[in-house]
Amino acid sequence: MPVSTQSLIDDASAILQDTGTTRRWSTKNLLRYLNAGQVATVKLVPAANVGRFVFQLAAGAFQRLPDGTANFVDVLSGDPIPRSIALMRMHCNMGDDGASPGRVITPAQKSVFDTTDPSWPSVTPSQVVVHYMVSPEIKRGYFVYPPQPADGQGYVEAFLSTLPEDCAAYDSDTFISLGDEYADALLYFILYRAYMIDTDEVDGAQRSAAFWNQFAEAIGRFDLVQRQNTPTVGKQRMDALT
Repeated sequence: MPVSTQSLIDDASAILQDTGTTRRWSTKNLLRYLNAGQVATVKLVPAANVGRFVFQLAAGAFQRLPDGTANFVDVLSGDPIPRSIALMRMHCNMGDDGASPGRVITPAQKSVFDTTDPSWPSVTPSQVVVHYMVSPEIKRGYFVYPPQPADGQGYVEAFLSTLPEDCAAYDSDTFISLGDEYADALLYFILYRAYMIDTDEVDGAQRSAAFWNQFAEAIGRFDLVQRQNTPTVGKQRMDALT
């Protein structure tokens, strides 16, 4: 069943031994940590929040990921597409109206195109996309082949990793934005952040590091597990979230 913000934050408060009338960590702050944990989870594991969208491409070969504004509207819902951090899969062309499924779009390696046909960005534009290309060094965009025309660009169906919507309140009727399978990871992240700022606790830094490791393991990012806690290691943890 869905996991509410109240149940998750209450669990965190119990572990923090902070359930009295006067609290060191307010539910407002713990809710902020929860929302930060959801964003951190998706940044580290883009597959944690993937949606299906239909949208119109821009002119040319280079395409930007949706930025959460009205520049990218989802045909399926009529709403702006949430800010996206990764193109997971481009499925098929959707015609000139966003409602006409067409040719399937396959992934390709940009390095191969650049080597075998260095002039590919200048080939005759077409509304119908044949391939899409993602480059690891380009975080906020991707390429399509052939390029889109200057007018009458085509629509595509794609699966995008998007930043999750913030949970607005601490109550039993507000649920986490990610799947229930991430509830434990979010609990660990809340505790990691709570202890990270708790300078009054002698072992606060060690507890924070321990809960960071549990968070990293819970989302399957074992490469981020730290075996020691130093200022350098702490900076590495923050760098992983940028």
